[in-house]
Amino acid sequence: MCLRRDGSQGFPPPDIALRNWFLQFRTQQIGLVLHETTWCHVSLLTVLHTKLESIASEEHNIPVLTLTQEALHSLSKTERASMQKLALAFRDRMTGGQSFQGSNIYRKTFYGEVIELARRSLKFTQGSVEVPGSNPKSPSRYTHKMGGGSKRQDKNFVVRRPTCGRFHLFSPEIRSDPSNRITNSYLVPLDPISEISFDDLAFPAREDTVTLDRVVQLDGYLISGVHCMFGSHYDALGNNEAELMLFAKQKLLNGKSAIDMDGPGSLACLCVRFALEFNADALSRAVTCTQVERHMRLCVAATTGFERMVTIAGSEPLLAEAASELMRTSTENPVRHLANHSDLNCVDRGRRGELVAAFIIMQARDASLPKSAIGRRWVSVSDFMQALLPSSAYEILQNYLPTCWREGEDKPFGETFADYAMWFNHVIRIEDGKMINAENLWKFITRGAMIMCANNQYGVDIVLPACVTTGNLSHTTVTAILIQVKNAERFECSIDKTLFDAMNPFRVGLFSDGQLPRPVIRVVFALASGEAGVLFPTIRQRNHHYADPFTAFDVWCAGLSPDTFRCIGDDLVPYQVLLERSLQPHDAFDLRETNDPRLDDETRAARGHRRRMMAALTMYQIGHNSIHI
Repeated sequence: MCLRRDGSQGFPPPDIALRNWFLQFRTQQIGLVLHETTWCHVSLLTVLHTKLESIASEEHNIPVLTLTQEALHSLSKTERASMQKLALAFRDRMTGGQSFQGSNIYRKTFYGEVIELARRSLKFTQGSVEVPGSNPKSPSRYTHKMGGGSKRQDKNFVVRRPTCGRFHLFSPEIRSDPSNRITNSYLVPLDPISEISFDDLAFPAREDTVTLDRVVQLDGYLISGVHCMFGSHYDALGNNEAELMLFAKQKLLNGKSAIDMDGPGSLACLCVRFALEFNADALSRAVTCTQVERHMRLCVAATTGFERMVTIAGSEPLLAEAASELMRTSTENPVRHLANHSDLNCVDRGRRGELVAAFIIMQARDASLPKSAIGRRWVSVSDFMQALLPSSAYEILQNYLPTCWREGEDKPFGETFADYAMWFNHVIRIEDGKMINAENLWKFITRGAMIMCANNQYGVDIVLPACVTTGNLSHTTVTAILIQVKNAERFECSIDKTLFDAMNPFRVGLFSDGQLPRPVIRVVFALASGEAGVLFPTIRQRNHHYADPFTAFDVWCAGLSPDTFRCIGDDLVPYQVLLERSLQPHDAFDLRETNDPRLDDETRAARGHRRRMMAALTMYQIGHNSIHI
C-alpha cells in the first residue's frame, strides 16, 4: 500500500481510494475504528485469496496449493518455489505499468474490490461492539443488530478473537509488570537512517574485466554493471530504453518529463551533472532538503531532528544521461540554467574557478558527441579537443610535438592520441588525492565521471580520465588530461612554465614510481586573463641527449572568450557571471538576496557601496577603500 497524501508527487503513486477509505474513520472513537479496520483487513485477505486463485488458474506453471497452518512449516522445495512464483505473478500485476501519474487498472480494481467488500460487511455489522472481557466465560466477539433493533448473533457475521483471560479496560501500573518490559523513561527519537546507496545491489566492476564499449551501453554497466537502481525497472520494461530514460527523467524531475528553466528540476539536473554543493544558511538548507526529498540528492548523514545534515550528488551515470538529454531539449545550455537560476546564491561558488571550468569542459564534451554514431557515448580525445579549442588552435595542436617525451614517443599529438577516448557525463568531487592515481583512475571511467579535485590538491584541479579504445579497463590502459584552473588576473596570455612543472604526473600522483606512464595532456585555464588566446610552449631542440620520464603535451588557455574556448559560443555572459561570482566571498555586496520591487538599481548600488564600507580594505573596490581616496 502507498498511503501518501493525494496530490503529492513521487513514485510509486499513492493508492488514493484506499487512503480515503482509512481517513474517513479518523474522527471516530477508537473502538469503532478497530471494528471497521478489522473488517477492512478481512476484506483484503478475502479479495487477495480470490485473486491468487485466479492467477493460479491463469498461469499453468503455478499449481494451486491448499495448505494448513501446520503445513507451512514443512514445505518442500517445490512447494516453496510455487508460492514464490505465485507471489511474483501477483506483484507483477500490482506494479506493472505504474507511472508518476497513477496506478495501473489491476491495482485500482483490487483495492476497489477490497473497499467494496469492507463497505458491504460493515453495512451488515452496524451496531454495537462487545466490550472485551465483559463476560469472562465467553470469547470476545463483535455483534450486530438486525432489523427492528433486536440483537442477536449470526455465525456468518461474527469475528471471534481468542482471549487468554480477562482484559483490563485500562493499562496496569508500571510496577505491576515483573518483566521490566515497561519502563518509566524518557523516549528520544532515533537518528535518521540514510545509509541507502545507488550501489547497494550493484554488480561488481573489477579491473581488467570490461571494455570501454561495454560500460557505455545502456544494458551494460550504465544501469546494471555499476548501478542497478534502475536495473529491475529496465528488466520489467522488456529492455525498453526509451521508457527507462523517461522513468529516470521523471525521478529526477519529481514526476515531470520536461525541465523548467528556473525550477528545482533544473537545479536537480545541474546537481547530478556537476556535483553542486550548497551553502550552509537557512535558505540554502531549504533548497537542499527539497533536492533530497524530491530530486534524487543523497543524504549521507543527519543528526536527530536534522540539526545537521550532509548531502551529496550521487554518482549515477543514468541520471546524468537523463539530465543531459533534458538540458539538450530545453534549448538552453547548462551554464545559462545556473547563471539565471533564482537559487544561484544557494550554490557554492567554487573559489578557484573550478565550477566555471567544469561547465566549459562538459559543454565541450556534449558538443563532441558523434552525430553519426548514435548510441556511442564515449568521445575520442581528438574530438574533445576539437570541440574545446578554436579551429586555428586545434590545427596547431594536431601537428604539435610533445613538450617533453620518453624515448620513442616524440610523435605529433594527432598520432599519439589517435586510439584514446574518454567517457564522462558527470562530475565526482574527490576528497583524497590518491584517487587520481592510475590504480583508481579506471574506476571513474566505468562510472562515466570526470574528477574535481579537493581544494588542497597539489598541481591539478580537474582530471579527465582517458583510456585506449582497445582492451579492458585497467591501470595500464589509462591516462589523463590534467587541468589547472586560475581565476586570478596575474595569470595572463603568457605561459608560466612553473605551472606546467607543478603538473608533473608523478608529483601529482597520477602515476606511481616505477610505473610505465602513458602520454598525458596538461592544460592551464587562465580564466581571468584580459587578453584571450591559446598558447603552446616552444619545443626545445630535437637533439637533446636524455629521455624524459614522461611524455606531455602542454596547452595554455588564456581568457574567458570564444577565441579561447570554442564551446562558449553565445554563452559568454553567463560564464562571466559565474567567473565574477567565484571571485567574491559572498553576495552581500550585490544585494541579490532581496526581491523588494521598490528597490531600484540606483538604491541597490548605493546600499551595496555602504556595505563595502563596512568591510574595510578586504577588497580592491572603492567602497572598501573609501576613506583613503
